[in-house]
Amino acid sequence: MSESTEQFSLEDDQTMTLFSTRLKQLRSDSGLSLRGLAKEVGVTANAVLRWEKAEVTPTRGKMIELARFFQVEPGWLAWGLGNKDSSIGLEALIAKISRLTDAEMSAISAIVDSLEEARNQAVELVADSVGDPVAASPMNNGVD
Repeated sequence: MSESTEQFSLEDDQTMTLFSTRLKQLRSDSGLSLRGLAKEVGVTANAVLRWEKAEVTPTRGKMIELARFFQVEPGWLAWGLGNKDSSIGLEALIAKISRLTDAEMSAISAIVDSLEEARNQAVELVADSVGDPVAASPMNNGVD
């Protein structure tokens, strides 16, 4: 399969090596062969081998696809930044929130409000386009 030439920019050889190490460990932990991972993300086994040998880096799209497949944060996979786990649990989120200052809490509250407003606008657009606001509502779970 052909890949775009758009490459993820890795700062230096050490970062690239760490990416290759993280990828190899994820693949190994998942019990996948080079060919198995290649099939999952639509590349050749040779491409995966070259990523793991730190010869080349995947395209931005493939990096995101790899992160989604392994359920890890793209920033963690590419650069080792942030959390490995892409899904933060409620307890971990509450722990993080409990350490915020009042000003940070206000900022987070404003962000949540903006997200809710954007979601509501999207729901309205979908409802308008399908002509059934109840069916388009995220609150409609099919139970009357």
